[in-house]
Amino acid sequence: MLSKAIGSRIQVLRMRKKLTQVELAKLAKVHRSYLAAVETGDRNISLESLDKIIHALDMDYDDFFQGLNH
Repeated sequence: MLSKAIGSRIQVLRMRKKLTQVELAKLAKVHRSYLAAVETGDRNISLESLDKIIHALDMDYDDFFQGLNH
């Protein structure tokens, strides 16, 4: 499922950067509980939120999606 793959990718990248969910949520200007639900695949992510999170992780789209396993 794509939502689980995207959530897992976000979680891996967040942990590599040694960020907590709270820290990434603040950087991306999304709610922590929303981020948590996205990471577990329990919630579909909007394109707007995905854009915010990718930029908060200091990445570009190519790098983010290149590492996506679905």
